[in-house]
Amino acid sequence: MVISGKVHLLFEQSGTFKRAFQKRGLHAEDYDILDDFGCTDNQVDLFAEIEAAYDNNSSIFDTFTQEDLLMAFFPCIYFCEDNMMVFSGTSRNYNNKSRKEVISYIIERNQKRAHFYDLIVKLFFVCESRG
Repeated sequence: MVISGKVHLLFEQSGTFKRAFQKRGLHAEDYDILDDFGCTDNQVDLFAEIEAAYDNNSSIFDTFTQEDLLMAFFPCIYFCEDNMMVFSGTSRNYNNKSRKEVISYIIERNQKRAHFYDLIVKLFFVCESRG
């Protein structure tokens, strides 16, 4: 794979991947709403940017080109295998919780998961439609 443009690392604020690309002589930037490690190049609400791009409004995606590489470290905790324990009600986090508290938490988490799934599908569409 030849990367002739920039590398854009979404949802990545540690700089780990950015530095790896930079060591190979590539221009790499990271994007995240947080800057806990003090090295986020573009502090931006990526969820809002995805929504804006999906609705064909101005967004950071307007600056990306077909020559660029885009890597998204999308928040995965809602899609990992451990999430099934949360949905089954068997997570250790439920110790000392009433059954109603457990059910309420499962419902809330499912709603968040659906929201994040919508966002990642929109991100795929934005990238696909822009090449």
